[in-house]
Amino acid sequence: MQGALNDFVLVDETDGERVPEGEKPAFARWACDRRAGVGADGVIFVRVRSSEVEMRIFNRDGSEAEFCGNAARCAARYATDVRGENVKALRTLSGRHAVEVLDDRVRVEVPGARVRDATELGFEVDAGVPHLVRLTERDPVREARRLTREAREIQRRYAERGGVNVTFAAPAGDALRVRTYERGVGWTPACGSGVVAAALVYADLFGADGPVRVSTAGGPLKVLLDDGPLLEGPAEIVYEGRVKGAPWREDPDHQR
Repeated sequence: MQGALNDFVLVDETDGERVPEGEKPAFARWACDRRAGVGADGVIFVRVRSSEVEMRIFNRDGSEAEFCGNAARCAARYATDVRGENVKALRTLSGRHAVEVLDDRVRVEVPGARVRDATELGFEVDAGVPHLVRLTERDPVREARRLTREAREIQRRYAERGGVNVTFAAPAGDALRVRTYERGVGWTPACGSGVVAAALVYADLFGADGPVRVSTAGGPLKVLLDDGPLLEGPAEIVYEGRVKGAPWREDPDHQR
């Protein structure tokens, strides 16, 4: 599945565990490999319980994240289109999130998202996962590679605090241009929680009170600030298939 080109392997465990608990990190490392595995930014494990979906998200390096906005939209879309459920809520390690599946887009609530502090490095934001939002004069969508060293240095400084996602934002007219260097992943075309984090900082600094339009390398997203806030964007199933055997067990330390 993909949401704003942030792509995931989704594993449905509603009817029973398909990947044993202790093997989920190794599975994620294998599945995310774009040459030796399937290819993705992360792996989503879901259990659909009527109108509520339980979701866990693992990063490319096998670490587990508390929340992912794009993955949340994908999970809600899957439960609606494949399982046929009228999904109203999603449960993640970060808590309960209201969701609304529209015709071609999905809205997901990021409850409690807030700007926590302003530091010399940028703005610390809780958006389901920790972000350091840094305003930049560069275009982070087109010039992300030039910001890599800066992003890695910030992550190094936050390593002992559990790590941080580094989100660069540049106001452009009535919109924002945003790109995130994610924990355990690196640059992705879009990061839903990063988009929310950047929108909150933008609203605090510039007084935005309506929807904030955000441009990412994966396409446009929208953050509605009045309630939630809510992240709105696309999510779609690209293809489905079967894994032959258990190749992640052959190389449990798979890191490529």
